[in-house]
Amino acid sequence: MGRYSACRKRQRWQRVGYAVCIYLNLVSCNTYVAGSRMHDTNIEVLEAGSKCLPAPELAAPRGAIIKVATEPELQAAVSKLQDNTTILLSPGDYVLTNTLNIRKKNVTLRGSEHSCDAVRLIGRGMNNSNYGNVPHGIYSNSVGTKIQNLSIRDVYHHAITLNHGSNAPHIYNVKLLDSGEQFIKANPGPNFGEGTDNGVVEFTIMEYLDKTPNHSGSVGYTNGVDVHGGTDWIIRKNLFKNFHTPDNADFLWNPAVLIWRGSEGTLTEGNVFIDVTRAIAYGLEDDENGKSHVGGIIRNNMIVYSDGLFSHSRKAASDGAILVWDSPKTKVYHN
Repeated sequence: MGRYSACRKRQRWQRVGYAVCIYLNLVSCNTYVAGSRMHDTNIEVLEAGSKCLPAPELAAPRGAIIKVATEPELQAAVSKLQDNTTILLSPGDYVLTNTLNIRKKNVTLRGSEHSCDAVRLIGRGMNNSNYGNVPHGIYSNSVGTKIQNLSIRDVYHHAITLNHGSNAPHIYNVKLLDSGEQFIKANPGPNFGEGTDNGVVEFTIMEYLDKTPNHSGSVGYTNGVDVHGGTDWIIRKNLFKNFHTPDNADFLWNPAVLIWRGSEGTLTEGNVFIDVTRAIAYGLEDDENGKSHVGGIIRNNMIVYSDGLFSHSRKAASDGAILVWDSPKTKVYHN
């Protein structure tokens, strides 16, 4: 009741504004984690994107720790990585000269402050095909990769790529802005149903500040989390915002969360979706090799649409915000 009262003492938001504030368990609407203020029917995007989500603070890192404060120091640390190492980044902008390629086990990239904003990894632009050595932000080829307390923005392909077999990744208190394709991409393996297993994405913002990407021949090709052949993923307490492509896009219906091509056992809960074309899809096609997805739960998610987001033609062609497509034994509760 106290949280509700605190929200009501703020400016007179729409009912949906109250609902999101209460839903996200905030002490006051000033710390509204979606980082948007509701004025009439419009959602206003804040200058630096949405505010960090209320993630509990992590315990201090253990084991080998490498502290860096500049982009050259960061690249040097990545090039010399050993297993079971934490790279601790001081606050600031790190304009990447190379994708950060993780090839050792149990590596953590963590901002030194408990913030998704203080450390900023920056690419060359989501629509800049002259991306040089920075097609992605972080690319993991190893198990146990952890990405915490930082932001990644303006990369041409994926902010975070997890190659098949990079099991047990953990993405926590991260802000991902303006990715040219998928924000988090878990690649398929050589066989159907093979990919990256036991991933966790939580307290993470995935957001377009203005428009979705405009790559030639693939306009609108994007997702927030795209998992191929993954088992037992957890996607919870995240914010997905502005994944809505224009009517002339090559890809009109991409879900913000897409788990498919032999995946199973996914839990998607407690997320907020604002102005996304589709929110969640378990499976997206009938695959001759097997079920697109099996089992899993979709529960307690909130999906918000601004008035006028969909044109008449898009409304006529639309289906659902949550799709269960060739995904037997999936449970959908309380969204």
